[in-house]
Amino acid sequence: MKNLITLFDKYQIQQLSLKQSFGDFPKRNVNSTKLKKLPEFSDERLLKTEKSGDCECDIPSAIGQAIIQQQLRMDLVLSDQSTMLLELKSRKEENEFLAIEVRKLKEERQQILSVVSEYQHEVKKLLEWKNRDEPIIQEHQRRLDTQANSISSNAAVAHFTKHRLQKARFRCAGHGKKKGSFCFNLSKDARSWDAAEQRCKRQGGSLAVIKDEETMLFITNLIRGSSYDTSYWIGLSLEKETERLNWVDNTTISENSFQNWYEDLQPTRSERCIQSAGSLWDYKWYPSKCDRELRYICQV
Repeated sequence: MKNLITLFDKYQIQQLSLKQSFGDFPKRNVNSTKLKKLPEFSDERLLKTEKSGDCECDIPSAIGQAIIQQQLRMDLVLSDQSTMLLELKSRKEENEFLAIEVRKLKEERQQILSVVSEYQHEVKKLLEWKNRDEPIIQEHQRRLDTQANSISSNAAVAHFTKHRLQKARFRCAGHGKKKGSFCFNLSKDARSWDAAEQRCKRQGGSLAVIKDEETMLFITNLIRGSSYDTSYWIGLSLEKETERLNWVDNTTISENSFQNWYEDLQPTRSERCIQSAGSLWDYKWYPSKCDRELRYICQV
């Protein structure tokens, strides 16, 4: 713009000098149709007559139009420059945002690499333990297999021995009397009900279990034929928690079960343990306190 103004000033000076030397010269008519079509915008101030002293100078139409075109071009350039600056600012912000995202991704990558490194270390330790312990595990497995084979062989022998013993005839030790697969022994000492049960268990059996009339008759004859015709503990008692009448083999007496009570006596919480009486009580059952010391009948 400064160049255009300077050019315009030079043009005024030159025109004034010529006018002073040769007088007025005819104004030059510029055919406006030959000029390049300009935008609708026009600055009339640039086309007005400029008075300087006694001289009245007119700006040629071509120069005025050129000045306007140059101004419009400058405006367009400034507008494009402003747009480019805004675009540059936007791109710069995007670059800053992308730089932040890249930094975050690098940090996440570093964390992932750290976790992977820890896992690799753990895997290495596990492999070392596996290589160290595998021979020991194999040896234990071999021993277990050997023991399993031995147990299997012993079970087969035990089954065969049990089968032969079941078929074989046996004799009861001491003064015991045989009935079925059991020997029944009348004790010579007196104990509480619990102590008597423990004594029978140490012999490999339990207190006598009487679930039918035939076994009861056998026990009656056993007591009647002994030298001590009195009461004996049998393996029947009332449980405190459930108040059920159970045999020592964990079977419960029901209404349909065999029972041999003296005059319908029934056990209570204070008299929970059952004895099988001698001739004085007609060889019937009746309850008594468990800590009472009586003789007892073991079945083995």
